[in-house]
Amino acid sequence: MNLKQKNKQRRLRRLADPEAAKVRDRLRYQRDRERIKNRQKRYYHLRNRKMRKAQYEKQKEFWCTRQKVYYAKWIAETRKLLGGVCACCGEFEQEFLCFDHVNNDGRFEKKNKGGSRSRSFVTKIRRALRSGDRKRIAEIKKAFQILCQNCNYSKHRGKGICVHKRRTHPTRR
Repeated sequence: MNLKQKNKQRRLRRLADPEAAKVRDRLRYQRDRERIKNRQKRYYHLRNRKMRKAQYEKQKEFWCTRQKVYYAKWIAETRKLLGGVCACCGEFEQEFLCFDHVNNDGRFEKKNKGGSRSRSFVTKIRRALRSGDRKRIAEIKKAFQILCQNCNYSKHRGKGICVHKRRTHPTRR
């Protein structure tokens, strides 16, 4: 007997005695509950994943643009909070500026807090600005500064001291 014939017999039995079919279904469900639930979960998650992916693909440009604008807003507010210019050389072009840990403890913070340093930094700033907590804002101002890329790299290579501060004579060596 092939699958089509079996299914046809099941349909006929169900139509002949619907109450007995309900009892059989209930017993079958109780017996195979875990297997049935797992199958439903797999189907649901697979279906939803496909739907979410399709929806994201439709609106990908919108969400990416929105995320960039949102992040740029918080970066601008953070730069404004920390002065907006390089703390070492006074560079003010926004494209060259980056955030720096004053005490060179970025690695320690990343290891203990987890995640990307820039993202956790922006999250700290955002929470402090939203809450308006002056104490937290003051702590952030003490812990972070703005440096240009050159000063930041020089500080990294010079064991925590920028070339502008290490240099004893104003001429190049």
